[in-house]
Amino acid sequence: MVFGTLSLFLDKITQSIIPAFPILGVFVAIYLFVILKKIGDKKQLIFILLFLTSPLWLLSVHYRNMYHSFLTIEVIIIISLAWVIVNLWQRRTTKFFAAGLLVLFLLTNVRGYYLESAAAKAQYFVPQGAYLKHQLQAIDYTYQVAKGQPFSISSITNPYGYNTLWAYLYSWYGQKKYGYVPTFYGPDQTGIFGGNLLSMTASPSATHFSIWESNQGIPDHLYAKFDLDQTKIGTRSAITKFGSLRVDTYQ
Repeated sequence: MVFGTLSLFLDKITQSIIPAFPILGVFVAIYLFVILKKIGDKKQLIFILLFLTSPLWLLSVHYRNMYHSFLTIEVIIIISLAWVIVNLWQRRTTKFFAAGLLVLFLLTNVRGYYLESAAAKAQYFVPQGAYLKHQLQAIDYTYQVAKGQPFSISSITNPYGYNTLWAYLYSWYGQKKYGYVPTFYGPDQTGIFGGNLLSMTASPSATHFSIWESNQGIPDHLYAKFDLDQTKIGTRSAITKFGSLRVDTYQ
């Protein structure tokens, strides 16, 4: 438990500093700590260390490898990095290191951005492997298969049971492009943001689609439960992928 938390903590730090080269990020993190110790006073160092490591104590007791774990760590890392660069730049003997550190940070983050874009993944993003373009492709697919006829959808999402994303996308994109929206077959959406955008249905339509997001942060037993509920509808006629999104067709 403690090891898992520490490993996740170090991974978030290195990915935040140098996302394209996480191993190099370890050495940069160590270097930053040494510099902070040399040029910062005791109170500043204690504050930064407490701010940086405060989530460790909670997650060490109750470890959870969620996508939002250590979400705020990027803020303190960037603030600390900027503070170090400014202090190095103000010293004649360390201007070169300040410039080099800034260039390294910028270049690796630009490269990291392109790598993440290509894979449709990011440190703090859900669902992993599916950007808006993949989501809209999935929506287009459901309308194309439905051929203008009514259809229903179910979705497994993070947070579990919240169809907010797909309700919004269908009401915004689907309604505008195709003139109608599907019904929703699944958990009651009353009181949930966007819960009134799609009408609920007690039984799936003759044409029905199950939308599966990646299981990032979704327990396996909930995935299995959703699969069982969907198989009761009938036989899948097709399984189609859009990035990490999966759309099952029932007709």
